[in-house]
Amino acid sequence: MNNHLHKALKVFLLTLLTYAPILSASTDIQQKLRDVLEGMKKEHKLVGVGSVILQSGQVIAQHTIGEREVNSGVSLSKNDKWHLGSITKSMTATMIARLVEKGVLNWESTIGDIFAKEEAINNQWQKVTLRQLLTHTSGAPTNFSADIQAEHPKKGKQRIQHRYNWVMEILNSPLNSNPGESFSYSNVGYTVAGVIAETVTGQSWEELIEQEVFKPLGTESAGFGPPGERNRDNVISQPRGHIELPEGKYSVGIGNEADNSPIMGPAGSVHMSLQDLSQYAFEHLQGIKGNGSLLNKETYQLIHTPALNSYSFGWVQSTFGDEPHIWHNGSNTYWYSYVGLFPRRDLVITFSSNDGSFFLNQHLINELLITILGDMNT
Repeated sequence: MNNHLHKALKVFLLTLLTYAPILSASTDIQQKLRDVLEGMKKEHKLVGVGSVILQSGQVIAQHTIGEREVNSGVSLSKNDKWHLGSITKSMTATMIARLVEKGVLNWESTIGDIFAKEEAINNQWQKVTLRQLLTHTSGAPTNFSADIQAEHPKKGKQRIQHRYNWVMEILNSPLNSNPGESFSYSNVGYTVAGVIAETVTGQSWEELIEQEVFKPLGTESAGFGPPGERNRDNVISQPRGHIELPEGKYSVGIGNEADNSPIMGPAGSVHMSLQDLSQYAFEHLQGIKGNGSLLNKETYQLIHTPALNSYSFGWVQSTFGDEPHIWHNGSNTYWYSYVGLFPRRDLVITFSSNDGSFFLNQHLINELLITILGDMNT
């Protein structure tokens, strides 16, 4: 998961320059994207990297380079799926926003309201609201204990119960700070929000995300955990995440060791193609303008209104020079992904790497944005 959000935001604010919001012809953008990604791959010896640039709902550039697995000889393809890490958070918030519009939940619903039958919940938690959980202002701890990584319950009722049990254990403990007083990035908070949705609907978080977000948008490539499936021939059907050790880079495969526990799914387990991620992001871009299909304009504006530290409901609300830059990134340490919205340009940029170094990839995002959004105007 991405626990470096503050540092990443500072990097963006300090290094990105001001550019006019006019893009050149898409053929030029395609060549620039190809050049910058291939330069990254060569200079940093990346396993694989990909990007899609979408404007006004149309893909104007896309490129992937590298391998699905290091030294496998199996090349990436433009339709491959990528682990999104904490970009999942905005999807969880979007799903919950749809439940709010349906009257199933309320932004001011509290832990005490939802879990009224649970007598052991710590008093500090009782008044924490759904809004605070989704804006990292609840006072919840950043992560669960490391023991959660041994938990890999099957999708469905078993996972719902295990997720509930872990959340109840957290709710029995004190908060790190009083609700609403400070910003503290929290994978726990989003997991609690996911369990709230499961509790009031009787459906799993996975079912709800598919029902409320993926299916309405026609997102066919989406799934949970590392992409790809085990098979007898060990065919490398999708990219695999990697870790760098002193002796070299190694694939982490597609087993339990390749991701965080699925109990933490609401905070960061979705995978999908970059084309589908771009379309999901474009839905938010349209929604802010009142043209979205998932939520009404007022709800979109609410979930893109920052609380503390420029953070809204799964999105960082910042600026790129003098223009709005709405973004999030994610990493489970084996993958890295980024999505950015540029409303003045009607533009979405997505980027993923199956080479998990967070700070290297953050540097590469800066390089990509400066190249695409800067050089296009010179």
